[in-house]
Amino acid sequence: MNGEKVFFCNYSIGTDTWKEVPSVCGLYGKRILLIGGKKALHAGKERLVQAIAGTCMELVETVIFGEDCTYENIHR
Repeated sequence: MNGEKVFFCNYSIGTDTWKEVPSVCGLYGKRILLIGGKKALHAGKERLVQAIAGTCMELVETVIFGEDCTYENIHR
C-alpha cells in the first residue's frame, strides 16, 4: 500500500490512518463508543487507544456487535 490516504464517511483506508483519528473524529465529539466484530476489535482496538493517547478523546465503551461485521448485522 502506498502513502495515499482516503477517508470515507464510515471508514478510512491508508497507511497510518490511525494517526488521523483525533483530527477526523474530533469534529464529531470527544467520547468514543467502539463497535465491531470480535476479529476487528482484536485487530484494531489497541491502535485506536494509541491514536487517542494524549488527546481529549476518550474511549468510553467497546461493544461486540455480532460475530461478523456484515451488512446483515448492521441492518439488524
